[in-house]
Amino acid sequence: MVRFVGRLLKRGGLFGRGRPFRCYPATGRGTQPRNLAGLYRFVNIITKRVARVGASANVRRRVLQHLRSGLLNARRYCVDFQYASRKSTSASRRIAEAAHILKHKPLLNIRAGGGGRTVRSASRWLWRVIRRR
Repeated sequence: MVRFVGRLLKRGGLFGRGRPFRCYPATGRGTQPRNLAGLYRFVNIITKRVARVGASANVRRRVLQHLRSGLLNARRYCVDFQYASRKSTSASRRIAEAAHILKHKPLLNIRAGGGGRTVRSASRWLWRVIRRR
């Protein structure tokens, strides 16, 4: 398991090379997230401490959901995000999310990561199988 996570997080692995993109939601500065799968984290602007880490099939939509819900203050946090490669799966992104949570120990993450819903196509397929019986 540890070797697998190491391969996922290495340079050029699941997320590619380089630093994550950064966006400041309160001012609109930085690179705005796109509708792609990836990993995001909210970082306190003053202390530079990671407050929340998550993975999503649509980073832009998920970040906007967090901001609209009021869970995270746009003036206090900036958003760092990385897009996953096209070869990534929901399971590999969840493992990477759990690894980032273990590494950064964010304050607002309740669970250890990877406990979200499955991909819609998989759940639809499962629902069809159950309905047939």
